[in-house]
Amino acid sequence: MHKVVFKAIGSTGTKISNAVYTDGSGKAETFTSLNTQNWTSNEYTISSSAHAVSFGVSGTGVDANSTLVVEIWIDGVKAADGKSTGTILSPSATIALK
Repeated sequence: MHKVVFKAIGSTGTKISNAVYTDGSGKAETFTSLNTQNWTSNEYTISSSAHAVSFGVSGTGVDANSTLVVEIWIDGVKAADGKSTGTILSPSATIALK
């Protein structure tokens, strides 16, 4: 079993609207209407049999220099990240567990 946390970190003025994760075994969860600059999920327990974990968010930035970063933390260690820049933001990250 793995303990997994998903994080999204936006630059000043960035608004995260939605987030979604999948754990590779068919489980997915979507979070909508977030309207926040930063977001952290609850801690999830994911089966060791899951082959991969994916996480993505969508949001808007205030200008072309706005950034939104997603991070996947597994067992207390940052395992993957992704970044998007601009006014339309949609970063994602995937980590293979096997």
